[in-house]
Amino acid sequence: MLRGQALADAQVWSAGKNLPADDYRFLAASQALDQRDMQTALQAAEQANEILQAAQLQARRTLRQGIMLLLLAGIGLAAAAIALAVNLCQVRG
Repeated sequence: MLRGQALADAQVWSAGKNLPADDYRFLAASQALDQRDMQTALQAAEQANEILQAAQLQARRTLRQGIMLLLLAGIGLAAAAIALAVNLCQVRG
């Protein structure tokens, strides 16, 4: 069976020629196989794209959670620093 560029070249070459029926059947079968291969590749690419989109969504969620955790930690540290400063002022004064 011919595939890809070899099939395209054979189809161009056969245009306008009077080939035996077996040759036309061979070209038709090659074209059908090539189309099935392309459909399979397209489905695999679509599936890979769906997996990638799901992974990107999960990465965004994880990043948001990390940012929120850092913000809460920062607020906690700021509150602890303020409490420490207040305690220090009370002790000194």
